[in-house]
Amino acid sequence: MSHPDIPTSLLSRRSFLITAAAAALVAPALDPSEAGAAAAHVPSGPIPLLLPEPTGRFPVGVLPLHLRDASRPDPLVPGIPFRDFMISVWYPAHPGPGQPRTDWLPPAAWRTFLERNALPLDLLAVPRTHGRIGARVLPAAAPYPVVIFSPGYGLDRGSATVLVEDLVSHGYLVVTVDHPHDAGEVQFPDGHVVAIGLADDTPDDDVRLVGLRMADVLFALSRLSTVNAGRNPSVEGGPLPVGLTGALDLRRVAVIGHSLGGATAAHLLNDPRVRAGANLDGGIFGPPLWDSSDKPFLFFLGQGHDTILDPTLHDLWVRLHGFRAAVNLRDSGHLSFTDFQALIPQLAGPAGFTPEQVAGYIGTIAPAASVRTVRAYLRSFLDLTLRHRDDGLLHRPSPRFPDAQLVTL
Repeated sequence: MSHPDIPTSLLSRRSFLITAAAAALVAPALDPSEAGAAAAHVPSGPIPLLLPEPTGRFPVGVLPLHLRDASRPDPLVPGIPFRDFMISVWYPAHPGPGQPRTDWLPPAAWRTFLERNALPLDLLAVPRTHGRIGARVLPAAAPYPVVIFSPGYGLDRGSATVLVEDLVSHGYLVVTVDHPHDAGEVQFPDGHVVAIGLADDTPDDDVRLVGLRMADVLFALSRLSTVNAGRNPSVEGGPLPVGLTGALDLRRVAVIGHSLGGATAAHLLNDPRVRAGANLDGGIFGPPLWDSSDKPFLFFLGQGHDTILDPTLHDLWVRLHGFRAAVNLRDSGHLSFTDFQALIPQLAGPAGFTPEQVAGYIGTIAPAASVRTVRAYLRSFLDLTLRHRDDGLLHRPSPRFPDAQLVTL
């Protein structure tokens, strides 16, 4: 992402942790007196961090899976002859309490997240999602359209849970993909955590990571056929949730992503299994893998992100010959397209963030309005492209969403 006051190289593919360093360049540090005042207002005991409720009528189920691609060595760690990563399958679930709701991050990954971002270890309780682990799949007249999500650099597959759960509650099946070593922290079933660990920060590194992410997403997509056939493709195996067999419509697949994940989604338009894509505030890295595409594509743009500051978006735009739309989210930040739009305001007190630092993360847009707007436009795009339902939201300005501006690149 580009930003008029923050070096482009820092925000091109980095998210939460690196954005913090970038925000420090434009926001004053919290002085000791302010820090003391903030600490004085922090209640004792862990503070529960809350995620907004999904807006649809379907409850949410979730299934984490540990995938191993034995056909390629891990390109980031010499000596590992295979690529291990985690995904989660989120799906409409049978009504009722069913299984327990899953945490936003597993325990060891949550502690790593707090330590990595210098957040108070004992003051924050991990957010609880609305997804129930292993719940029965809600029967439907037809299989569910599939959306695959790739997160931003330094973030995890759960970083857009506010968007993922909302899509599921409206009848989508969403697969979120972690990319170990450029993800913030990935916890595997045996409990070990792989934290972010890349030393380089060059344009060539951006291109290399997009290629790695594409391979992860395509491998995950290939294993969804196994899931649809009723077999568990994970390393650990085990039974699948009741009703998952045949629940995926693999003829209706979209790939979406935030930041570096958005670039990944753009490059994957050339795969015949992918019908549509969406880029949530990401630049495009590396030469295009296709000269033109008639597949639908959506750009979500943060404040200050346009073709003047990022000509790669214009280069991609002119290659798109199918339905295309761009939505600028006014007064937003790079993390406004993630769960941090909801979590940063809750973190601000315990973490000692100043208002300027909060704005560096998520802009000055009202958090509830931001979440509501991004959810609505993303669902409108997917309804149009995967379900052929057009609510008109992507064709003309809407008074219901004054923070969204349809733009022409």
